Amino acid sequence: MPPAEPESVELPVRAKRRKERIVAADDGNPLVVSLCGTGFLQIEGRYFTDESGRSVWLRGVNLSGNSKLPYNPYTPSHESRDFFNHRDVSFVNRPFPLEEADEHFLRLRHWGFTFLRFNVAWEAIEHAGPGVYDEEYLDYVIKVLLKAKEHGFRCYIDPHQDMWSRFSGGSGAPGWTFEVAGLDPSHFMQTGAAIVHNTSSEPAKYPRMIWNTNVWKLAAGTMYILFFGGDTFAPLLKVDGIPIQEYLQSHFMKAFAALITRVVSTPGLPDSVVLGYDTFNEPMGSWIGKRNLAKNGGQDEVKNGFAPTAFQAMMLGEGIACDVSYYVLTNLGPQYVGKRTIDPQGIRAWSNSRQCIWAQHKVWDKATRQLLKPDYFHFHPVTHQPMEFARDFWRPFVREFENVVRAIHTTAMLFVEPSPFHLPPKWIPEDGDPVDRIVFAPHWYDGFTLVTKTFNDWVSPDLIGVLRNAYFHEVGALKWGERAIRQSFREQLDVIRNEGLELFGEYPCIMGEFGIPFDMSNKYAYKTGDYSMQIKAMDANMYAVETNLLHSTIWNYCPDNTHAWGDGWNGEDLSIWTRPVPSSEEEMKKSTSPLLKDETMLSKMEEVDNESGVMRRRGSARKVDDGDMEELTNDPYEMRSTDKSYAQTIRSPPTTDLITPVATVIGPTSSPRTIPEDLDAGGRALSALIRPYPILTPGEPIQCSFDMLRGLFVFTFRHPTPDGISAFLAEEYLREATLIRFGWPSSDEVSNTISLKAPKINEVNEKPKRSKSTRRKSTATLEDTRSKLTKLKEQVNKLEVEVYLPRIQFPTLEAIEIWTSDDLENYRPNLSNGTGGDENETSECPSDWRIDMEQQRLYWRCPCCVHLLKRIEVAEAELDTLESEARARKSVAEANGSYSKSRSKSRSRSRHSLSGNEDDEELRKSVEKVKKRNEEDLASMYLYPPEAEHTILIRRKPVNEEAPNRDLGTTSNNPAPAPPNRKELSVVGAELLEKRRKKLQAGRGAAMAGMGRIVVDEEEVRCCGMPCSIL
Repeated sequence: MPPAEPESVELPVRAKRRKERIVAADDGNPLVVSLCGTGFLQIEGRYFTDESGRSVWLRGVNLSGNSKLPYNPYTPSHESRDFFNHRDVSFVNRPFPLEEADEHFLRLRHWGFTFLRFNVAWEAIEHAGPGVYDEEYLDYVIKVLLKAKEHGFRCYIDPHQDMWSRFSGGSGAPGWTFEVAGLDPSHFMQTGAAIVHNTSSEPAKYPRMIWNTNVWKLAAGTMYILFFGGDTFAPLLKVDGIPIQEYLQSHFMKAFAALITRVVSTPGLPDSVVLGYDTFNEPMGSWIGKRNLAKNGGQDEVKNGFAPTAFQAMMLGEGIACDVSYYVLTNLGPQYVGKRTIDPQGIRAWSNSRQCIWAQHKVWDKATRQLLKPDYFHFHPVTHQPMEFARDFWRPFVREFENVVRAIHTTAMLFVEPSPFHLPPKWIPEDGDPVDRIVFAPHWYDGFTLVTKTFNDWVSPDLIGVLRNAYFHEVGALKWGERAIRQSFREQLDVIRNEGLELFGEYPCIMGEFGIPFDMSNKYAYKTGDYSMQIKAMDANMYAVETNLLHSTIWNYCPDNTHAWGDGWNGEDLSIWTRPVPSSEEEMKKSTSPLLKDETMLSKMEEVDNESGVMRRRGSARKVDDGDMEELTNDPYEMRSTDKSYAQTIRSPPTTDLITPVATVIGPTSSPRTIPEDLDAGGRALSALIRPYPILTPGEPIQCSFDMLRGLFVFTFRHPTPDGISAFLAEEYLREATLIRFGWPSSDEVSNTISLKAPKINEVNEKPKRSKSTRRKSTATLEDTRSKLTKLKEQVNKLEVEVYLPRIQFPTLEAIEIWTSDDLENYRPNLSNGTGGDENETSECPSDWRIDMEQQRLYWRCPCCVHLLKRIEVAEAELDTLESEARARKSVAEANGSYSKSRSKSRSRSRHSLSGNEDDEELRKSVEKVKKRNEEDLASMYLYPPEAEHTILIRRKPVNEEAPNRDLGTTSNNPAPAPPNRKELSVVGAELLEKRRKKLQAGRGAAMAGMGRIVVDEEEVRCCGMPCSIL
């Protein structure tokens, strides 16, 4: 029996139905059988495959952005209280309290996600001091992962960091790492060593996206160099006699080794749920490779606010005033304002007992304030060879981390993540670079959208092209118009993917991070309810990912996101979900949430609200400046936009099935929690984010795209027809059937010399040729044949496509039209049986499909597999007949006294004694007919090409379009349904048609001759030996 629900959780009706699908597994942990996405995955080339050999498409989220921050005390980045008390913190309940786990996992699964990039900060494990691990947090992580298993999620664990640590403006490393390096985090603000949101005097005015400039400042820059290259650049710095690089890396790796050990020692987690581990989130080399420490420069150097040179950063760290360049970030990029003075007034970023380690290593001289070695980080201090961060420092770190991981979790995948936007280094197995079970895991964002917090659909730069020097001038990198911008996104991801294939090898590629800011245009959507800009941006991002067939984990799902402070970290607001806002100010004040109860927080929220009146829970009326009352909907299916191109709306299922979302608070609370009926409440830009995709594919995905406005999903895949196995079994079955029918008395004594070699297929359009084969002694029984047929049937039954079919895009069964390259008729399902058509209707289409609207799944089996299943059914029926006849003949023989247990005599009688019997002669004729029919059926299999391509097209029927009639009997009053014409299809559909036409002209048309045809725009199209009706 499944474990009882926690007393504090009350499940409404719909959530209870979902929970009823949870059953007890053998290890006592509940497991969602019907939604299970767990299980061991193989890596075959660039694909993940499950135990049945199907390609698995991993689509998920980062869980979560709030894992960068402590939960107790609750310290978002705009809070300064207890900030520097870095040892006495707890990350338990990050990303959410365990009692909330069901709600969040149900929501993510409802949205079609099956994969998690589970973010864990080094600080969360080892915040109390070197070698002191938070065992309570480690226990908590295991409990969350077990919850993920219940809901059918796979994941990989990400050692997350940004800008080294919270105390240098990012997240990740414990505060004591600065102490062992000699730095004092409490002095970073005065010395310009870091820009930290928590220490800002006006956190509400913290400049957008300024946090990533910290990589070029003293605190983060120094720590990155010490961690990756301390042995090279700071050999004099040691901690307890241990070189600083070894000290930092060993503590980092041992901390995560403690977590990996917990995972491996928990039954059901390793490989089945936790596939593997990221190497290091967004590794940065800072000044490594910089040619001149006295100058700013480089295409990848972000300028925003104060931009000191590396030399100026070193002097500021020693309390020396400097005139520093200052930039303002505009929609046209960073604009130089002029020089501004930073005067630390003698305050040092270093501890009182320590001096600047770069002065200690003679990079500069404090007394003369002269830069002595401007190229110190460019050339190796000993060999004087130019150095690159990724090649010379990051790759050795990955090798060491792989050794630690594989020593504990031997079958773990290694998700190798290079520096974002940088060209990854060449992977060299001879140098020890890991090659077994690795995944290429880069990140990508549209930098223009991310930095400016706006989506400009008329012009956008190709950032990857600029960084790869693909343009003679940067003006050429500008893409004009929405179509060109979308294509640019697609091409940028294609470049990143191909770089991985070229430099790393044939491994899967997962986009570990991508996403959009939702607080665009000064939170315009929060004030008006118009999310059209976010929907456009999200659609362009998702289009780029899916058309490149990339696995992905979007950044991010943040359970305590708010409109006022976003994800609670450095002003970022990229969460795809936020809790519905309490409906009144009184509810906010009554809340036990530390965020909502805080007076400072409340005043900030009131300032935001006063811009447009009293803020209410989304879905209720809101005052606006002009005095008009406007009903703003929280319906995530509706897209409200003034843009005509996005004026279509996607409606939800009938609202009678929904109830008002429960207003729940964020932060620690002991009050009972409920799971809302409407799991979509609080979702952002869902009409663009939640889209169909193939979860499981019996073969190689070729092309995938979804047109959000037309509701048109097109997916093409290729798989080898399993004719070799079927031919072998059919051949063996025919011979056994013939021998047994010719008088063998019992299936348990059948023994003869039979051919076990399958016929070879020389050409697609040729029948299989029976070649001479070696004959050997083999025991073959009817039971053996039946067992082989059963195994083949099980194998073929698994060879079906599983497509996520979200209700947000296809709200009702009647609104779904399905076309395939193998079917002539369209599919309009019926609610009566959930499998299509009338309840008693028998479809004549060659493929097999079914829809489960509860789980939002389409299951489709191609005609190749359907044909094989029919052949197996015929073979099984023949076996039943043979067994009956064998038993009858044995009874007759025993009754006549002519039955002998001698095998040789039995064979002799089977060959000679039946020749004069008229019944036997009739039996021989019957056998010949069966044999001929079976051979014809066998030959028909080979009309399919050795590698068959299939296309599935799913379309959302427009609201004003009448339901098509499935009756193929055409009359004037009842015409046959017409496939969508070419004008209605996306560009992808047109490309598919052109590819198939060229293949037919290349010579494959002869193999398809006589198999049927369909004429579209006066062009004849065939695919896979079956008529193609996608266009």
